[in-house]
Amino acid sequence: MKNNAASAGSSAVSYLLALAGIIITTIYYWGIQAIPQLSMGDPLGPRAFPQLLCIAMLFSCLLLLLEGRKKMASRPALSGSFTPVLAALVVIALYFIGFKPLGYVVDTTLFLLLTMGWCHPKRRQAVTVAILFPIASWYLFRELLDVPLPGGLLFS
Repeated sequence: MKNNAASAGSSAVSYLLALAGIIITTIYYWGIQAIPQLSMGDPLGPRAFPQLLCIAMLFSCLLLLLEGRKKMASRPALSGSFTPVLAALVVIALYFIGFKPLGYVVDTTLFLLLTMGWCHPKRRQAVTVAILFPIASWYLFRELLDVPLPGGLLFS
């Protein structure tokens, strides 16, 4: 009986995430419509890539809805409560709050250490990715794409 409750809880979370994703995608698509179309230049226009992102987001929502229909018998849920979801929301909120003061590299490293350390079974891989990804992505954005990222108090 408890396994059925856990499956129902995990499917409810999938449905809620899919609904939130559909709402966010709708708002994002509405925002795309404010991008002006250019009469010359790229034949696809500036709306093409954001519209592709909308399609990808809707596809992800569809996958979440399909996942919610399946029973997760092979992997029971952590609990019947929303505690893991609330913990994830708190970690994401802390990531956004610390982004400017700590900077991209430090804040993203801490975020990935927390989330991957919590979810990933192989600790060595999680720590390696949590350290290398922020440095590699910072280099990509800062040096190759010339996109400034917050340096924070440490790297300002």
